[in-house]
Amino acid sequence: MITKMKRQFFLICLFGITFNKEKYGPGDTLVATVKITDPNRNPINKLKFNASFSTDKYYRESDKAQTNQEGESLIRFTLHDSITSQPRFKVTTKQNTDKASVTKDVNIPYQDPYSELQFLAEGGTFIEGHEQRIGFNATNSKCEKATHYIRNNGFHKTQTTKCSFPLRSAA
Repeated sequence: MITKMKRQFFLICLFGITFNKEKYGPGDTLVATVKITDPNRNPINKLKFNASFSTDKYYRESDKAQTNQEGESLIRFTLHDSITSQPRFKVTTKQNTDKASVTKDVNIPYQDPYSELQFLAEGGTFIEGHEQRIGFNATNSKCEKATHYIRNNGFHKTQTTKCSFPLRSAA
């Protein structure tokens, strides 16, 4: 008796994922170039795949994607305005039923924009109508010193983590 065995083919892919910016923030448009090659670095053209963007609260999948003749495809996502955790980018090849899928999952270069700006009245309390010196202390979401730019009519632009300047409250 002869038994036919289904032969399973495993496609080995190498993924290259490059982003158009060094760092992204909430609301930015992420543009990723996905390049898929075989182990000999030859482009794999017309390969269908899924791309997704995710955080701890959000998940979004791209429309149908396929590599071109150079084995590349361009994927765009708009990052949600209220991202508070490290975003991830994932690419999964779509194979026929007799082939295994291959996945690549990477961190998206992300700049946490959230910081705390604490204003301090140097004389104790604010008194309406009187000029007083105020200071501030800026920290990022990890309580590390954050750098901010100060710009005021009477002052030049300054990059600093701590500062004080006179302020007159409106009467």
